[in-house]
Amino acid sequence: MFFALPFIALFSVGVACSLIGCIVPLAAIAAVTASALRLRDGLLLVAGVWFANQFIGFAVHGYPVNANTLAWAAALALGTGAAFFVARAVKHPLIGFASAFAAFELVLMLFSVPLGGWDAYAPRVLFEVFAVNAVWFAAAYLVLRVVSRGFDLDPSRR
Repeated sequence: MFFALPFIALFSVGVACSLIGCIVPLAAIAAVTASALRLRDGLLLVAGVWFANQFIGFAVHGYPVNANTLAWAAALALGTGAAFFVARAVKHPLIGFASAFAAFELVLMLFSVPLGGWDAYAPRVLFEVFAVNAVWFAAAYLVLRVVSRGFDLDPSRR
């Protein structure tokens, strides 16, 4: 099962960046990863997805290298980490996803205070980000269930 999860996560990053204008479903990836992998493997995977997202942003999309964009990169890393740990603390996958999304957005909201970007919390924008994450979460979770023939959320993996 470990081999399917990185493929799904990395595929979703590439497709999301290419097609959805860099609304990368980091909260969804963190939630699925947290429910399926051991701590070390899960942290490595979400860190890899975050790094891939940053690489695509700076190298492909030409994000400027300045204090503000580097601070937002740190915010995304901390938000993804928070989403991962919150999802691990919740036993039910759907509730874990919702909690992970809330933790992720809360971290980003805290960074919005000094960095700006409150326009991202307009209801329409927040709903769009939630919808993208929810679709990716559902797709990744469903694929993992099919690939693993039942996707046993084994507590021993935690």
